[in-house]
Amino acid sequence: MSRILIAWELGEAYGHISALMPLARRLRERRHKILFAVKDTGTASQILKDEGFAFIQAPLAAVGRNRGQQPLSFADILAKAGYADRDTLAGLIQAWQGIFQLFNPDILVAEYAPVAQLAARLARRANLQLHTGFSLPPDIAPFPCFRPWPQPAGEKLLQREAELLQNINSVCRDQGFPEFANLQMALKGDIDLLATLPEIDHYRRRKNGPFIGPITTTDEGLDIRWHQEKQPRIFASLKPGPGIRAVLEALRKSGADVITCIPGADGELAAMAGRRLRICPSRVRLSGLLRSMNLAISNASHGTVAAMLMAGVPMLTIPTTMEQWMLSRCLQRLRIGIEVGQDRIADEFSPAFKRLLSDHRHRNAAMRLAQKYEGYCAGDVLERLVRTIENLPCRKNGSQ
Repeated sequence: MSRILIAWELGEAYGHISALMPLARRLRERRHKILFAVKDTGTASQILKDEGFAFIQAPLAAVGRNRGQQPLSFADILAKAGYADRDTLAGLIQAWQGIFQLFNPDILVAEYAPVAQLAARLARRANLQLHTGFSLPPDIAPFPCFRPWPQPAGEKLLQREAELLQNINSVCRDQGFPEFANLQMALKGDIDLLATLPEIDHYRRRKNGPFIGPITTTDEGLDIRWHQEKQPRIFASLKPGPGIRAVLEALRKSGADVITCIPGADGELAAMAGRRLRICPSRVRLSGLLRSMNLAISNASHGTVAAMLMAGVPMLTIPTTMEQWMLSRCLQRLRIGIEVGQDRIADEFSPAFKRLLSDHRHRNAAMRLAQKYEGYCAGDVLERLVRTIENLPCRKNGSQ
């Protein structure tokens, strides 16, 4: 039996914890002791409490003044996570290492938890990172710029990486750990795995990668079914925000059978529900809906996108973060989806979803990709991942 700490630092909503649940359950079945360290204890309480998993608050950097600024590259994501300030980074690493001392994990499994991973490396503890693509940029310097429009000079991106590396190496010297040659090496875990498909990798410049496939679950949440009438069937998974009332109003007027999942929906949104527009404040079980679903609408969270791709469902996406925007662009390149910005909902949402319902080219493209992965089995991937985690301490000790 091993003690396994599962860490989540960055990102929002249910997706990050939900993606880890099949793994956590399988590890517990094999009698490993599990502790979650989470960014959002409210979300964790909704998902982990009923599952019986213990969790604690992850150490996090205070939100800076530049919260609203769009990042240029993954270096800016790291900067906001605490890497931009030497003392902040040192404090976060000490906090993580304090958790290591109290729980004494044999293995850290990190999902979008770059400071936890670095803390584990400095403490020489076995660690494995699971990525959906975005959190593991290609091993090039500088990291790819997120913007497709006129980009800053490469020197600016390199300078940003050099500043972060200086802070990292300062902490390394304090802990007697060898310095890193570049930022790219500092982000590496003992094992890094891409739990996604190459077609929806956020970084087009990645020549290869350790792709294992998505670990998704569609059998959890509220069991709700389509009506028996022959109207189009639309599933929407959205977070409350600008434009959502306009989206719901358009869907209500469409005549389609619509099931929506809106975590945290307030009374005004809930009041828009009717027989044709059902609004659920918590997760919805997708397994009974996917087979006859005509269209999915989402913010382009990775878990939702992966589940729809595997089922051959075309998508309309309304991204709210850079990560989601990049994933939406992947879907557009595949001709499987259409992206509508939050600031363009009033003008573009209704034409986009009507086009996706009437133009079968998007559906056909989605079905072709689903057929490519028809033999994919998430259970087999999960079993191999569990064995990799179980063997990691021996592998690490053998390499030291």
